[in-house]
Amino acid sequence: MYSRAAAGSTRYYPQGDYALAEAVFRRGLTIDENALGLDNPNIEADLRGLAGILRSTGRPAEAEMLYESLERQVVPDFYTRNGQGIPTAWVARMRESMARL
Repeated sequence: MYSRAAAGSTRYYPQGDYALAEAVFRRGLTIDENALGLDNPNIEADLRGLAGILRSTGRPAEAEMLYESLERQVVPDFYTRNGQGIPTAWVARMRESMARL
């Protein structure tokens, strides 16, 4: 999946320009949220990536807040299964995401 946030930040992060990588990542995340919606799987990837940047720049408390948000909002949809073992909320999330594309 294409992520504007990740695509932009990968240019600066390897060069050690963490502040610029974070700024680009946050801007890309905002664009992805507006364009794709909060339930899009790219947003989960964007949040994990941003949390990684925060953790690697010495801000573990901020990173932990993002990880906790993911655990509360996204992860349960994947691991909650119906009687047939299908994560119906996750499937609904994916279908809605694909419909927006």
